[in-house]
Amino acid sequence: MSEFAGFIVALFLLVTVLALFGAIVRGILHLWCDYRIKRRFLQWLAKHPEKVNGAADIPKSLAEFSAQPPHLHGQDFAVTGLLLAVFGLAAAAAGHGLRVGNIAVGLYFGGLVCFVAGLTLAILVGIARFVRALSR
Repeated sequence: MSEFAGFIVALFLLVTVLALFGAIVRGILHLWCDYRIKRRFLQWLAKHPEKVNGAADIPKSLAEFSAQPPHLHGQDFAVTGLLLAVFGLAAAAAGHGLRVGNIAVGLYFGGLVCFVAGLTLAILVGIARFVRALSR
């Protein structure tokens, strides 16, 4: 049974690392897209300076130029909750795999708390989005 527990721990750690890598790549791509949009806007502004009346109109024109939805500008709490749940599951699996000692108990119960907190956060955000979609 210990080989199977080691496999489960390794699998959860792999999923955790992949989720963390995905979050990092998502953040980098978001920054890159913002950079590209602003660069394209400056190129457009150089070709069409008559479309902007003054320096005060530039932020308004940039907002119109970039068709990026406003919900992408903050932290996504659903993704944060899911990542917290995955980290918690990996810690609980590691604690279960160790079986003996203070570290095993701390990993196991701390992992369970993180899993429950992350899953609760993700579910609450999902419910809030569902209710908001129904009210529109």
